Amino acid sequence: MAIAKRAEAFSCPISYYSRTEKADLKYKYYPSVVELASNCHILIVACPLTEETRHIINREVIDALGPKGVLINIGRGPHVDELELVSALVEGRLGGAGLDVFEHEPYVPEQLFGLENVVLTPHVGSGTVETRKEMADLVLGNLEARFLNKPLITPVFNLHAHSTTNMDNLCVLMVCPTSTYIEEELEKSFKLLKLWHFEDQNQLIKTHCNSIRAIVSSGKAGPNAELIESLPQLEIISNYGVGLDKVDLIKCKEKGVRVTNTPDVLTDDVADLAIGLILTVLRGICESDRYVRSGKWKKGDYKLTTKFTGKSVGIIGMGRIGTAIAKRAEAFSCNIRYHSRTEKPNLNYKYYPNVIELASNCQILVAACSLTEETRHIINREVIDALGKNGVVINIGRGLLVDESELVSALVEGRLGGAGLDVFEHEPQVPEELFGLENVVLLPHVGTGTEETRKAMADLVIGNLKNHFNNKPLLTPAV
Repeated sequence: MAIAKRAEAFSCPISYYSRTEKADLKYKYYPSVVELASNCHILIVACPLTEETRHIINREVIDALGPKGVLINIGRGPHVDELELVSALVEGRLGGAGLDVFEHEPYVPEQLFGLENVVLTPHVGSGTVETRKEMADLVLGNLEARFLNKPLITPVFNLHAHSTTNMDNLCVLMVCPTSTYIEEELEKSFKLLKLWHFEDQNQLIKTHCNSIRAIVSSGKAGPNAELIESLPQLEIISNYGVGLDKVDLIKCKEKGVRVTNTPDVLTDDVADLAIGLILTVLRGICESDRYVRSGKWKKGDYKLTTKFTGKSVGIIGMGRIGTAIAKRAEAFSCNIRYHSRTEKPNLNYKYYPNVIELASNCQILVAACSLTEETRHIINREVIDALGKNGVVINIGRGLLVDESELVSALVEGRLGGAGLDVFEHEPQVPEELFGLENVVLLPHVGTGTEETRKAMADLVIGNLKNHFNNKPLLTPAV
């Protein structure tokens, strides 16, 4: 139920299998695991281990889940026929797996160690300081109750419970590579110039300055004032991404150039990743995966980590993405508080008028605001010190939101507890001092990097261009 609650916060449709249908649940019930696997993308094993549930995930179930399906096992290793699972992953019959338990722990099939679509953790599901203490207290409490002839705290009664438009003559300049899909789709409808394909880019602009009527930009690169000024026929800039910090918006307004971006379609992915980074940092998922692959588990259990559920989460920027992160964190029973330029009257979260106050009153600080002159280095030394040695910084916004040298210094000196970073100040350059830190998770700016979202973003870019040149309303106007 706790998994379902959290998955619902990510707008996931929930379906389930159990021995009997639960009358009080609104989720779709399937009477067999094969049927369940045939009707889901992600299959999670969370039942008790009994004779009936041993190898409940077998070849038939795995094949029903299919080459794009993902299996998650946080139950018991023998729930899964491990030989069949390994075979399916190696042969590409299963899309991926996240495994915290194994059939012959601490031994893990070595064929899994080289697979990039598999995450392995050393049975750390309950491995937080807080939870292990509560478990120990329950054990002691039950023993005391038994010998004092009092009711047991947690008695177990039953151990076995269970239309394209032809615009070929319209010239579109694409300033940097984004995806093959968007390039192919643009080439179907427009005359596409790929700036990075030309050694002499200045000459390209001079040659086509009177024919370029649109630019496709992204979070990596966009047109500055000089480029915009040099294109007298430029009418629209369609940005592949929500952030417009690479586009000179002042010059666009001055020249009457329309600007669009791709909001909403990327909100869920970025919010999902923020939660993923938090969990990965707090639970040491990357480090524990290396622990399994290196063979260290055979020599002893992995260290205890800290739990996410119930933590206080501070969010800088309560726009679409910030709100989506808050919704997801609420499913983990987190206390939400935030800072933005102004207080949002429709929100029931605690508002702080400055970032230092916010950092002083949360355990996890998430940067989710737009990059502007005002928000550059909004997370500075003073904010980091307010967050403190047990605090965690998560940045899924822009690298320049964080003073990177101060962040590195705080992490190396132990003044900050950890960080999860998808963006950096000088991408793709990343401070090498971070590479050896186990309390830091580094990602290569993949917040929107799923096939589904990148396609939706590309479709919005192209849709805005087509609407503009067909004199229809823009889908997502920004300027």
